[in-house]
Amino acid sequence: MYRWALLVGAASVGIVAGVSEACSQEMAVPVDIQSRLMPKILFYDRTFASRHHTNLVIGILYQHGYRRSVEVQSLMAAALRDLKATDGGLSITPVPIDIEVEGWDGLLVRSGAAVLYVAPLRAVDIRDLGSVCHGNGLLTFTGVGSYVSSGLAVGFDVNNDRPVIIINLEAARTAGADLSSQLLRVARVIE
Repeated sequence: MYRWALLVGAASVGIVAGVSEACSQEMAVPVDIQSRLMPKILFYDRTFASRHHTNLVIGILYQHGYRRSVEVQSLMAAALRDLKATDGGLSITPVPIDIEVEGWDGLLVRSGAAVLYVAPLRAVDIRDLGSVCHGNGLLTFTGVGSYVSSGLAVGFDVNNDRPVIIINLEAARTAGADLSSQLLRVARVIE
């Protein structure tokens, strides 16, 4: 319970501080808050600790032909690099992956990413994207709340100036995640 209080408390401060100008229309929660919440959420995945010991590689899927996507990728990569060792001494390595590069899915697998953050995208079937990622055991995160309804596993939204974690339970399970009931009780769950 203590970890959850820290998680929500830290996020609330950032939400009140304002929404990132680079992504205000698609994403309600600023990128720096999302970057701090992702590792904390992962500690509520009971399978995570057994798969990742000291270094977490987070792929950041973006679209080089879409300016907002590039901006979000840049902000997320910088925010993840700025994170100090989190609970348990975990270090984080961001790896940008351009969805417009042919064979991006192969790059994703070769990157060693355990988690994929999906920036805002244009003309991409999110359901197919989620299937590819989750089928390869990659838990997906996004700041675009509607992407969770479309098939990604975890997203962020705001309700009454407070961050809300959105979880697509089927997608998370397909990716191999076993999320604790503590997290599910405080999240908006899509079954």
